[in-house]
Amino acid sequence: MKILALDDEKPALAVLEKAIKEALPDAETVSFSLPSDALAYITENPVDVVFCDCNMPEINGIDFGKRVKKIFPKTDIVFVTGYDDYAINAVNSVAPQGYILKPISKSKILGVLDNLHTNISSNGLYVKTFGTFDVTYDGVPVEFKVKKAKELFAFLIDKGGSCTRRELTAALYEDRDENNAVRYLTDAVKCLTETLKKYNAEKAFSRHFNSYSVDSRYFSCDLFDYMNGNLNLFNGEYMSKYSWAEYKQTLFL
Repeated sequence: MKILALDDEKPALAVLEKAIKEALPDAETVSFSLPSDALAYITENPVDVVFCDCNMPEINGIDFGKRVKKIFPKTDIVFVTGYDDYAINAVNSVAPQGYILKPISKSKILGVLDNLHTNISSNGLYVKTFGTFDVTYDGVPVEFKVKKAKELFAFLIDKGGSCTRRELTAALYEDRDENNAVRYLTDAVKCLTETLKKYNAEKAFSRHFNSYSVDSRYFSCDLFDYMNGNLNLFNGEYMSKYSWAEYKQTLFL
């Protein structure tokens, strides 16, 4: 994840940088004291999250946030301010993912993370379903040697847990005859099992007689967080690479 920090006061910027790095040690952070420099950078180098001071003389933070949203609508904006009035104006005009009142601290940064569209989880197995389907462990992308193993994991999460072998072969290998579909599914199951075991997360996936399931107690997922009430997580897309996920996406709209 890439973060941009912006504050025209250098001591305040240093405090903001320190708090971000303490809260998100695995994130890449770039910092600017001039909004014009930050805009020039972000135009060529998209970032996931912007932490931006509101009260700046050249371009105020609210206008900066609006310009960023025009370029990259899905970039998360978090305003940093010493004045409540700025926070109210920010919410009304930009609809940011959050705001923080100065003085900045690690705990305040952590307090706004649940509102971000971006996957900021840095501990354990984390699954992102909104946008493209991605899996990370401690913030690092999990690599699947067999693409269908990743899709198998995605399908089980989408269905809420358990699916029969027939359901899986029909959805994942609809263009294959039954014997080949079963063989390919066996390869995907083996790859998924080995991949999760590599990250000490093998309990997240289970094989049963003629069925397979996932156990949400052993991983975090933005879909589950959304279903528990964090509606800000949906960014307009859901598992965009998988055609079988199109129906559920309509339920979020």
